[in-house]
Amino acid sequence: MQWIILQSQKTAAQIEAQLLAYFTSLGLPTDAWVPGGWQDNFTKWIALLLQAVYTLILYIAQGAFLATASGNLLTDLAAGTFGTARRIETCATGPFTLTNGGLDPIIEPIGALNFEKLADTSITYKNSEAVSILPGNSQTFSIICDVAGTIGNALTSGVAMTTTITGSSGTNASPLAGQDEQADDDLRRLATLQASDLSTGHANKYQWVIENLNTDGTTSTPNDGKTRVNVNRVSVNEESANGSVTVVLASPAGAVDAGEYATCIKAVIIVAQGNAALLYDYNATPVELDIEVSVALRKGSLTAGVALAIRDYVTAWFVSTENGIASDTGFLRLEELKGVIYRSRSNIKSVTIETINGSPAANVALAFNEVATLGLFVATVSVEI
Repeated sequence: MQWIILQSQKTAAQIEAQLLAYFTSLGLPTDAWVPGGWQDNFTKWIALLLQAVYTLILYIAQGAFLATASGNLLTDLAAGTFGTARRIETCATGPFTLTNGGLDPIIEPIGALNFEKLADTSITYKNSEAVSILPGNSQTFSIICDVAGTIGNALTSGVAMTTTITGSSGTNASPLAGQDEQADDDLRRLATLQASDLSTGHANKYQWVIENLNTDGTTSTPNDGKTRVNVNRVSVNEESANGSVTVVLASPAGAVDAGEYATCIKAVIIVAQGNAALLYDYNATPVELDIEVSVALRKGSLTAGVALAIRDYVTAWFVSTENGIASDTGFLRLEELKGVIYRSRSNIKSVTIETINGSPAANVALAFNEVATLGLFVATVSVEI
């Protein structure tokens, strides 16, 4: 394809060899030129000049392709030229706590227990850890959606076990979160960060290293068969006065898994060696919000399925990169939240956010390294009269 030609940068030595071959074809006695003589030095100087021009053209062309490419073309360009793999969709996962109120132990291998999303019972899950619970005890274990993408995301208490076990009861005490395939715009953003180097600032480089990292500490490449760290938001702040760098990481669910967090920070430390006097790192602190809203649709609209569609859209927004980490004291503003709800449907006439965490709705204050997460979301839908 077109950009393949532009992926490899010619060295001065390669250009010099081409020049000598061209001069020879013109009949010039290049084999008689003395090393270090004026002809030799002139050829080397021209090669260096052409290399600089070639490199400039290369960067301009690569940037142009990056801005206009999409889909599979963008995937190949980002990987081949910018060393950036598109983040694939992941299955929603999270903890489920099961209590054994029966008389017999519950002993089940991975995949033996079935669960469903209460808001959409066609979405199912299985246990991704073995379960062993004595009578009267409880166990918290991970469950994972059977299909990938944000369609499997579920709110707190939004999943129920469908496998019948006498005397058992349970729920998910926190949300389940997965990701959709990385969108074109976000892939362009990440590929652009790769082109940065430490001479232009640490922030871009650190962000690219983390977002393009596998759980084993290697850099992600297309079809490498490895698992990407579940980090989709990175905040990097530099303090020029003392050269310190502050890094905050967040996953779709808020906080990053402890093991994956350690892997990310280790990768940053390797890049930072000799460049940052101080490196401060933080795992994002989730601030869970229970939200109740009233939504009025335009005249003639149907309400069937609208509340569910709004909830799914809002849930996806809360786990996305648009919902950023607070780099300082900030707010999740009501107008921003209303805007998300308006974008979920084209026929919404008005939105009223009634309560947040049981209190009259107000802007939500977020301290440094906090990120808003969604707990319960209830939408009451009506049609304007």
